Amino acid sequence: MTKYEDHEIAALFPLMSESELSDLAQDILQNGQREDIQVYQGRILDGRNRYRACVMADVEPRVKSYIGTDPIRDVLSWNLHRRHLTTSQRAMIATAVLPMLEEQAKERMKEAGVKAGRGRPMQEEKGGANLPTPVDGDEQHRARTDAATMLNVSPRSVQTAKKVQQAAPELAEKVKAGEVSLNAAAQEVKKAEQAQKRETRKVHDFKVLAVHPDWTADYAALRRLEFPDTGESFHAFAVVPNERLNDGLYLFHAWFGVYPSC
Repeated sequence: MTKYEDHEIAALFPLMSESELSDLAQDILQNGQREDIQVYQGRILDGRNRYRACVMADVEPRVKSYIGTDPIRDVLSWNLHRRHLTTSQRAMIATAVLPMLEEQAKERMKEAGVKAGRGRPMQEEKGGANLPTPVDGDEQHRARTDAATMLNVSPRSVQTAKKVQQAAPELAEKVKAGEVSLNAAAQEVKKAEQAQKRETRKVHDFKVLAVHPDWTADYAALRRLEFPDTGESFHAFAVVPNERLNDGLYLFHAWFGVYPSC
């Protein structure tokens, strides 16, 4: 039996479970392989599950060479039509597409450099031969927008998914599997960041704390003022204009847990 490795583009989507693969293998044994396995650059571009089921059923897999021009877009198109994915799952898959699109952006920039540099990459003109081509801000934005468009999600969702992926890979896998929503995962990451900030916040030992807020701000904004931590008792003074006296009393209580004496 011919052996094939998976192409990294195919890995954008998860494999079937063992029981699902077993069912597919049984179906192939009884009814034959329904769709060809697509091979690109000598590796499986589409049909990883079919290939594994064929191996399980001891059936020679039927393959054909990919003849398209945009393998990333084609793999997304084929799989999105087969699977029922949530917006959160699609956003998380878009984060895996991003590096591939950014690599394409590097190639475009390299080709543009060759054309502008009389047949040599522009980096070589500057004595920087063999250095990796960076992806500039415009290309990064384009890659994120392209990924969002391909997966039918907003660029903001892709950015959020990328943040979850970087901060909590295990949580990102749960989003990709449909076990947790992207919003819930983002909230968990935010809570973890806030907890870490509290743990690393410097503790002061001041005796007096004077508060002079920006009274042009509304009550809600002022209520969220944060103060340095201290392990010692201290005197607190707040400068309050006459017309905001009631706000001052309630804000003082919100900040310090006690009402002030005036």
